[in-house]
Amino acid sequence: MEREEIPLKFREAILNLLRLAELYCWNKVSLNIQYILSDSSEMKEELSGSEKRRLQNRINSKKIPIDFEKAIKFLRDEFSDLYDVNLYIFKSKKKSTIVDIRYFKKSNLDVDFLQTVKDNSPMLHSKLPLPIYRNDFKKINVNWESGSLDHYLKELIHNFKNRNKFKR
Repeated sequence: MEREEIPLKFREAILNLLRLAELYCWNKVSLNIQYILSDSSEMKEELSGSEKRRLQNRINSKKIPIDFEKAIKFLRDEFSDLYDVNLYIFKSKKKSTIVDIRYFKKSNLDVDFLQTVKDNSPMLHSKLPLPIYRNDFKKINVNWESGSLDHYLKELIHNFKNRNKFKR
């Protein structure tokens, strides 16, 4: 991806994200999309997946969404320092969807690894995390990561059913 390709590639990635939601989620996702920006280096590595998700939700809930043009401006401004950009649906309601743009900067990479990727263009991915209890044949709530009530209930049931599988 080159700097001038950002708007086109970003739109393609958003369309891919919406396709993922359509395939794997029972919710209708609003096409009225706003964005929030998240620096991946802000997350502590030592936290478990569920702890990271709760912390990310608390942080994201305080952010003020931006429009497409401001998101593109950020990506253009930071282009040379971006290593990886991942798009996630943070929250979707009937009339609006908030996409979390999680980015990882080259300046946060290990010095040795940075030498191998310093001239590379940023990677851009659309991602839809799946909960641990997901049945291969059932669609999920797109808002499960935001702490929906049905997520907590399904996670509780899953943990109860599997409580003895990992005990020795």
